[in-house]
Amino acid sequence: MTSIDPDAVEYIPPEAASTYTKLAAAYGQEYYRSVAEDVTEQLEPGDRLLDAGTGPGFLPILIAELVDSARIYAFDFTPELVKHGYDEARRRGVDDIVSFFVADCYAIPSPDHSYSHLLSTGVLHSLDDPISVLDEFHRVLEPGGVAWVFDPAIMDVPDEPDIELTEHERDVFEAYGVATGDEERSLSMSRAEEIVDDSSFADAVIEEGDRGDVRVFLTRSY
Repeated sequence: MTSIDPDAVEYIPPEAASTYTKLAAAYGQEYYRSVAEDVTEQLEPGDRLLDAGTGPGFLPILIAELVDSARIYAFDFTPELVKHGYDEARRRGVDDIVSFFVADCYAIPSPDHSYSHLLSTGVLHSLDDPISVLDEFHRVLEPGGVAWVFDPAIMDVPDEPDIELTEHERDVFEAYGVATGDEERSLSMSRAEEIVDDSSFADAVIEEGDRGDVRVFLTRSY
């Protein structure tokens, strides 16, 4: 059996990918759908949306099912999660709208001004250098482009998940402590304000979502 170190990496490692995907499918859909509905209200025909740190890809797929006039791109650092997103998009018939690729938030392999909108959920609090990541988000947005950075993505995972998990997946769950109900919020409003103030974004609104997440709305003004 694989030895699991919860502090080994800041990203979801390959051995945790299937566990995270099952938990996200079972307990994250309500949150993903609420974000997808909020985002699609702001999209217009021809827009290009990037989902940074997409995990297993449920959110961009939901957005693709709600709007067919925009182009959606999504990436994650973990290839196993990206593959799940790609396969799920094909299964649900939206692979002509959403594309997946493997990348790092610190070095997005896209030219300057590539996207009209950017979305990132549950990523900011896990970064060693979140200011550099916001600067990278700023770089790939076109002038006037908007980024929605919601953190953390809320999953109401019970202590004993009522879903089928293999022995290994249950070991991963217990080691990583995915359940968040009793934990203090990872990113405070004041910390979010500090990060944004030191980033390239001059136009920002920060608020608390109705599920306790911090929601940062950023606009590239030039």
